Amino acid sequence: MKKYFAMAIALLLGATIAACNATGDNTQKSTEKEHTTTAALPSTSKEGLKIAIVRMDSVLNNSLLYKEMNRKMETRLKSGQANINSRLQSVQADAQSFQQKLQSGGFVNETAARMEQERIMKKQQEVDQLSIQYQQQIAQQQAAYTDSLNTIIHEQIRILNKDLGYDLILSDVAEQNVLLGRADMDITDLVIKAVNDQYKGEEKPEKK
Repeated sequence: MKKYFAMAIALLLGATIAACNATGDNTQKSTEKEHTTTAALPSTSKEGLKIAIVRMDSVLNNSLLYKEMNRKMETRLKSGQANINSRLQSVQADAQSFQQKLQSGGFVNETAARMEQERIMKKQQEVDQLSIQYQQQIAQQQAAYTDSLNTIIHEQIRILNKDLGYDLILSDVAEQNVLLGRADMDITDLVIKAVNDQYKGEEKPEKK
């Protein structure tokens, strides 16, 4: 049980990045569709399409908001694990006590032994259910964080593009979507700065 919960924690921590990257991949598919449609039409621009690339994995890894969200998730996961571990140890102690009492003939009759066994089994089921509830809550919180972060990133890209004037902005994730592109097409650093500046502007000063 302890190992299972620890594994769930590791998976959930990693899932935030995976979810954000998946959103970036979906955005890429959408823009690819738009690009295909546009390319099929006769070009009326002498310069052609003005295209930029954003490395979403780099934006996430350098986002102050993303790091803060991970910190909160890790804190909540550790708290949940500590609670589960404490309850599990209590169940194990009761089970051990039951076994010793059963072997030494400490129960008045078979009915008393059966009732104690059922109590311990119910206690174990409650721990299992609580573990599942924690994982579901963490998954829901993770999804909310991911949606919030992606909304901010996409909004900052739109704001930046008002000045930059790109016709098409592609999302690259771990160099899986864009195989090759000129360095001057990469606006990742601009996006990172915009996202972090927005986060700093919304930070509330700590009370002294």
